[in-house]
Amino acid sequence: MKIYYKIDDFLDARSKLNSKKIILVPTMGSIHEGHISLINKARSYADIVIVTIFINPIQFNSSIDYDSYPRSIEEDKKTLEKNGVDILVLNHGMYQRSSAKELTLDELKLTFSNHCCC
Repeated sequence: MKIYYKIDDFLDARSKLNSKKIILVPTMGSIHEGHISLINKARSYADIVIVTIFINPIQFNSSIDYDSYPRSIEEDKKTLEKNGVDILVLNHGMYQRSSAKELTLDELKLTFSNHCCC
């Protein structure tokens, strides 16, 4: 199993797999039987199975929840390799909390009303 820690390195490698059928299984880590089932299903359809482990900080309400989310990267790596994953992408800096845009209800109302067909 090849592991990429930088998204640019992964994208460079991905560009060389043009003739292959590829399926991505995105996860937040803590790999369990549900993930393994998805990986096995993906394997039946694809030449290459890619798994990502990314715990997105902006989908948590508080930094306490984010910080306490279980992380078992070393165990996950072993489990994924044992189950035939070809590529693992571990990119912890993909999104930053500071890149999130907060909208007020007035902004949302304006956005929706500009696209309304009624």
